Amino acid sequence: MKALILGICLLGIAPTAYAKQPEFQTAKVISQNIEPHQVDRGAMTGTPLVRYSNTVVVETADKRMTWSEVATYATGTKVDEVVNAIPLPVHGTIQFYQDGIWYFVLDAAKKKHKFSLVHLENIQ
Repeated sequence: MKALILGICLLGIAPTAYAKQPEFQTAKVISQNIEPHQVDRGAMTGTPLVRYSNTVVVETADKRMTWSEVATYATGTKVDEVVNAIPLPVHGTIQFYQDGIWYFVLDAAKKKHKFSLVHLENIQ
């Protein structure tokens, strides 16, 4: 009985232990824009609630893509208060991978940053 339970557990763990590693691609960062947008005012204090957008344009060998980072940003009034936006090297190269409709970039601490595709064009 113990062997049967152990076998079932191992079968359940095996697929996750051997999960496919993502295929990284290289892209050149054309531009990045981190902008504040006032979305509301606090009900009790009247303090402005600000959200930040992180829009990135990257180029691979055959495509130019515009991404928008999917993140929750701190409220505040200064761009340096953005807690989740990843600063990318403009005119430098990055490594990214695609998982379904999402694009992921890893920062120096190996934390994933998730981007959605806003625009795609083929270049030749």
